Amino acid sequence: MKSQPSLASMLLMWLIVSVALTIMGPFGTIHIPFLQRLPYWLCLMAVSCLKWWLWFRVTGPLVGWRDRDIAGLGVLSVFVLNLTLPFEVGLANGAVGAPAPRYLPLYGSAIALGLMICAGIESVRWVIRRNRTAPVDPPHPGTAMEPPALPVADRPDLAVGGLLARAGVGDAGQVLAVESEDHYLRLHLADGRKPLVLYRLRDALAELSHLDGEQVHRGYWVAGRAVQGLERREGRKWALRLECGLLVPVSATFMPAVRRRGWRELAV
Repeated sequence: MKSQPSLASMLLMWLIVSVALTIMGPFGTIHIPFLQRLPYWLCLMAVSCLKWWLWFRVTGPLVGWRDRDIAGLGVLSVFVLNLTLPFEVGLANGAVGAPAPRYLPLYGSAIALGLMICAGIESVRWVIRRNRTAPVDPPHPGTAMEPPALPVADRPDLAVGGLLARAGVGDAGQVLAVESEDHYLRLHLADGRKPLVLYRLRDALAELSHLDGEQVHRGYWVAGRAVQGLERREGRKWALRLECGLLVPVSATFMPAVRRRGWRELAV
């Protein structure tokens, strides 16, 4: 999933679900004439889509937009957002001269319907994710073998809604360093850009784990190829000089890992 549902996707979902419910006529609405039933469901689903959009806008960043967590949030939203649905249906029924529904039966029906919708959405997303990995043709005899590229499913940095996707970075090799700034991450890229993304460092470290890099401070990750050398600062403090000119502090906790890297010391 992207950083948040787009307006186009929300409009498409609104139209599809509204038309489907108009045809199905749940909650006793099948007895309402079609020309009244269609605007009835268009209005109700507009309210529901707005609630879903606000729900994911608030909760999505809290879980880093990871697919497995977004699926769980979708199921949770069915139980939370439908708490107000019986009152919304009561107002809509009043507009078409229908009686107000009983709360618990309607809430239970809404839960069942919402879970079916979630299952359908997750099935479509699973098919999309599955088809995103293209099969690799076998090499021609006599052709030099190259290490196979990791499929998208095994490339956490290319995950939909991942750090690089949200920063608009298509090539992980562009990342020279990741710097934590409060609840945000600053990416230092080889082309000079420094996008700022709302993201957790621990999630970014997991996504970049297949790359040659190292966490050198509680708030910094650096790419191994970007390091020019190690510089001594004031007292016993050390920092890494990157090829882009950035000076990254090295904390005592991560100094042993930096030493194992064998990065040369630079004369200051």
